[in-house]
Amino acid sequence: MKKRTAYKFYLLSVLMTLTFSSCEKEKEIAIGTRQENQRLYDVQYGTGLRREMDVFLHEDRSSDKPFIIFLHGGSWEYGNKLLLSGMQENVLKNGYSSASINYSFVNLTTDYKKLMDDVHASINQIQKNASNWNIRPNQYILVGHSAGAHLSLLYAYNYQRKGEVKGVVSLAGPTDFSDEKLVLEMVKKNHPLIKQIELMAGIGISRLFPLPVPEQFINASPLHNIENPIPTLLIHGTADKTVDISQSVALSKVLTEKKVANEFIKLESASHMLGLFETEDKYNLTNLLINWVEKNN
Repeated sequence: MKKRTAYKFYLLSVLMTLTFSSCEKEKEIAIGTRQENQRLYDVQYGTGLRREMDVFLHEDRSSDKPFIIFLHGGSWEYGNKLLLSGMQENVLKNGYSSASINYSFVNLTTDYKKLMDDVHASINQIQKNASNWNIRPNQYILVGHSAGAHLSLLYAYNYQRKGEVKGVVSLAGPTDFSDEKLVLEMVKKNHPLIKQIELMAGIGISRLFPLPVPEQFINASPLHNIENPIPTLLIHGTADKTVDISQSVALSKVLTEKKVANEFIKLESASHMLGLFETEDKYNLTNLLINWVEKNN
């Protein structure tokens, strides 16, 4: 009987300790003296089904630490913020907070300019919550894959308005739609991407006489619109058959000529997907990203 009473007293004391500890923890979080890792899903940044983002907040976040914004790929007309959830999770484990955003899909009435508006709206929403989330209010890092890389580059170089972006990372992104040789080759082979590029740019081209390349293709090309020369990281696979590595080579060359800080990493034998959707991060993309972010913070 004494043993049973003692055991009950022990359980009661443990329960009281845990309850007190939990209350103290919640109190500390509430008054801002303690934080936890948080994952906020489907945070709205405006009206519309596609205007939402997932926000991952690290427990050691502060206004002094970089905040990363991810833009998924999908040829501008499909895809989802969850496509980069693996990298977003890896970044969180490495101590960094981030947001992964959805954006509008292109169609006959929606071109890249609307997508630029979406990126701007998402950044506005992040800035509005900066104090509540205890993150920096500006100087974010944009990271995009494929079409998302194109949008990241274009926004960072030509559409940001008040220095809200301080660095940009392109993972296998297209950079120059005015490349005549590339356009001719895509038309000749009836490459499926040519239709998406036309929708994205907001203009079609003749299949018989595709040249000269329309001005809209040039206006949508990050390579030709570097108004804000900010640090850039380019990562591209040598075996990419969707977006040729020459696109990153060309941008790196122009950035270097303009004396813009840039780093170009070629991943040998890597395809367009760069191993992003595999269980193992075989190309160490997370480490490459984190190392670059820390160097450019």
